[in-house]
Order: sequence, then C-alpha cells, then structure tokens
Amino acid sequence: MKLRYAVLALGALLCVPTASAASLGLAAQNLTPVRTCILSGYPTTTTNEIDAQVEQGNAGTNYGTAATMEVQSSYNANMRVYIEFLVSGCYPAIPTGATVRAATLRLYATAVPTGACRTEDIFPVTAAWTEAGITWTNQPFGTTLNNPATGYTAQMQVGTTCTTNKAAGYVSGWTVTTDVQKFVAQTATDEGWMIRDSAELTAAGTAYHATYQAKNGETANATEDPQLVITYVDVP
Repeated sequence: MKLRYAVLALGALLCVPTASAASLGLAAQNLTPVRTCILSGYPTTTTNEIDAQVEQGNAGTNYGTAATMEVQSSYNANMRVYIEFLVSGCYPAIPTGATVRAATLRLYATAVPTGACRTEDIFPVTAAWTEAGITWTNQPFGTTLNNPATGYTAQMQVGTTCTTNKAAGYVSGWTVTTDVQKFVAQTATDEGWMIRDSAELTAAGTAYHATYQAKNGETANATEDPQLVITYVDVP
C-alpha cells in the first residue's frame, strides 16, 4: 500500500494542467523569428561585396584591387569610398515582405585622422558601378566636391579627438536600415553606398584621412573584412 501511494504522489507531481500546456503552445506560435544575415568581404573571391576608392588627384585611375580604401579631405586630392553588398546574397534569402530591424555597415579602420574629429557621410548610390571600372571621373555622384550636399543616410565621426572611433578597429555609426529595407522590398535598386568626408577641401588647408581595410586586403582571415550585418523578421 505504501508503494502504491508513493506512485500516485509522483504522478500528481508530474501532471501538467491541460490549460497550461495549451497556453504554452499558443505562446510559441505567436513568437516572431528574428534572423541575422552577415554579408562579408571575405574571402576576396566573394561576389557578395565589392569596394573601391576613387581619387581626385588620380582621376582616371581605378583602385578596385587595392588592399585599403581611404576617405580623405585634401585640396586637389579628395578621396571617396564606394562599397556594395549584394543583399540578395543572404542565405536563406530575405523575403521581400520581411521587416528589417537593423542594418549596420562595419568597416575596419587601420588609420584614423590625427588631431581631429572628422564627420563622414554615407549616401545610397542610385546608379550602377563596377569594382574594376569606377574612377573619380566616372563615379555615379560626379566630380563636384561636397556633392550631394544633403541626402545622406547616416553620419559618423572618426578621429583621435572624437569620443568614439578614436583608434584602429571597427568603426560604428553607419546605420543603413532604411536603405536595406528598400533593397529587400525591391523599392530601390541595391547599388551600395558612397562615403565621403563631410567637408571636402576646395582650397588649401589641412588634409585629413581615414584608411579602411578593403576586401582585397583581407587574405589571411576574416577579422578585419568589410561587413554588412542585417537583422530582420520574416513577416512584416
């Protein structure tokens, strides 16, 4: 008899009320899956990312195979960065109806402006360009300095006197969520971004530059590669 009562008591402890089980199942069904896609410039043979710098001082030269890329404010020698990630290269593919919660461009700075805090603007590109063909002369935004004057997606500060992005490492501040949402929904064509100093020099003055690791500079590992990190949910 004692054994029988012990078994009954154990069964009571293990019993899960029907209402509680149903509630757990309902809650699980209401969970929205959050996914992350990281598009990388590694390895150098990837087709998911292209990048290049363009130089005012060498207007007809292409730098699509360079190991680094620079954003520079310098009289007659301003430099810009063009970078594009193939958002359709995410696996699994991001559905066109997905909601992009966050999208961040990550570049690894190998050098930052010394004795200054520079503002760099990032603009969505609206015309096609190629890694092996882009130059200062034929770049989508044209050769006019400080153009466009407005319409940037985000601004970021970088330099030794800034409160952030003061030294070598991945910089933070280029949030491109609105652009990537358009690329995913296919309401805008994914042509990547252009990054320039917010005050390109049009006359003699102090030059400042930031140097970033390019896809072709990342040959041994994936610790400094350009990245686009996208967090999204499958349903709106």
